[in-house]
Amino acid sequence: MLIREITVIGMGLIGGSLGLALRKRIDGIRVCGVDLRQETVEEAVRLGAADWGTIDPPSGVKNADLIILATPVSVMGRISREICPFIKEGAVVTDVGSTKESVVKFMEDLLPPTACFIGGHPMAGSEKWGL
Repeated sequence: MLIREITVIGMGLIGGSLGLALRKRIDGIRVCGVDLRQETVEEAVRLGAADWGTIDPPSGVKNADLIILATPVSVMGRISREICPFIKEGAVVTDVGSTKESVVKFMEDLLPPTACFIGGHPMAGSEKWGL
């Protein structure tokens, strides 16, 4: 499977860093940045962490080959309920949450059978936040 379209949901410290790294290191991909705030989406595009962005998660994931959940674990369930009906066949979903039990549970319940979930973990973290 070729990954050409990547959606990062949550353009904070980890999500923004992933967007920057992906765009810098992988030729031919497009990164969509999804966030709650339009200002954050615009900043992500301006700084090069995303090629485009939206505050509407379903529209951000509909063409994605890879979806990275970079939100707090406490909101991943809500976001997953919102996006799962729009995830395309063959897409891979991962997360950067520090805990897995709840994330795995709602992915098992919500993810379409034609998509795949691979739990991840950030190798970052501090008192800092933001793109």
